[in-house]
Amino acid sequence: MIRSPWRLDGNTARLDAPMLQGKLSLDRPQEGLREIVLGGTARRHDTLLSLVNSPADLHIAEGYVRGGDLVATYAESRRDKVRPQIYWRSQMAGEAEPSGGVEMVISMQTSLLDSDPALATESVLPVGEVLWLDDAETGRFRLITAGEFPTTGAGLILVRPAGEAVSYCGAVFPGDYLGGEWQLKAGGGVSRMGLRFRLFGERLEKGVIRRVRVWCGYVPRQDDERLALAIRRDWLAQPLPLTT
Repeated sequence: MIRSPWRLDGNTARLDAPMLQGKLSLDRPQEGLREIVLGGTARRHDTLLSLVNSPADLHIAEGYVRGGDLVATYAESRRDKVRPQIYWRSQMAGEAEPSGGVEMVISMQTSLLDSDPALATESVLPVGEVLWLDDAETGRFRLITAGEFPTTGAGLILVRPAGEAVSYCGAVFPGDYLGGEWQLKAGGGVSRMGLRFRLFGERLEKGVIRRVRVWCGYVPRQDDERLALAIRRDWLAQPLPLTT
């Protein structure tokens, strides 16, 4: 039997993958994966895949570990009448190097005839260069500035924190990408940036389940573009989990 990388104690989950460790609070998905340790090095100021613009009255109904997945189902919100379910899936991004990642699969249902499930995810990282996959067929990346974030495209981004040996990689599944933004964040005496992906652009109808997939993680700085493309290719080939 394969050991799950997740350990769940009440609503607190610990990720203990070979190269990536961290903490998640199922009852506070807006805090994301934090207390991150990558290849034995603590990344105290990093946060991955925080849930932004989630319903204010979001309450967890059930949380459990299924194989390599951490699953949380939430009660229907009182205001928006949406019922989210989130799968966090540990994803290897390489071996014997500081690398690793997490996939977030978010499903939405509603009891209303018409509802707005719009959400965003945010990762907070040290400031650095931001590169966008401009052409998926040729694998061409280009630098983008703080005020620039394409509204269409492959949905793959690289961040190269200054002076570090690793790069951050973030990706949204084709068809789920709606654009996003990145901006500098003040406070704490550390230069940081927030990187957001917007999700769920269409209205949600009763009886319909909508699902989006987001991946984020780290790769070695050396040859990071090639590694990011390989991760995206392998990720796109993976099947969805059996959600309920």
